Amino acid sequence: MSMYVADAVERLAAHLEANLATHLRAVETDAGLSSGTLANPLAYLRHEAPAENRVPLVEVFDDSAEPVHPAGERHGLWATSCTVMIKTASDADIAVGAVYARHYVSALLRCIRNAPTLGTTVVAAFCTDLDQATVTDKSTTRYVYAVGVEVHTYTA
Repeated sequence: MSMYVADAVERLAAHLEANLATHLRAVETDAGLSSGTLANPLAYLRHEAPAENRVPLVEVFDDSAEPVHPAGERHGLWATSCTVMIKTASDADIAVGAVYARHYVSALLRCIRNAPTLGTTVVAAFCTDLDQATVTDKSTTRYVYAVGVEVHTYTA
């Protein structure tokens, strides 16, 4: 099972790393923002990093995995539930920061929707859910969006 999980996480993270910036530029254009307003993520981590404070940041990690159906294991077809976390931050203007964070989510959703196979061993990848949290300290508001992505991989 671990090879299916590792493949799903790696394919999803690599796809985002290679393509998210393009979709950020498209979101900027659609929103009438100047190019570069939405900074490219500083890193694409292949694990959960709750103490990581760099922003913007993308984390990709697995939640669970199972064969697609009872014969899936025999045929090398697995579904891995992944989470993609996007972390952004803003100063005291919370309203602007919230809009800024949602632009990143829009780019992420487009990135997956427009290329659902992510590569040669991915049968399909699709978003399943979306959660959001906001944390404020003395001078910074951090926005964390967790997007559920199911990745179906095939490994011969």
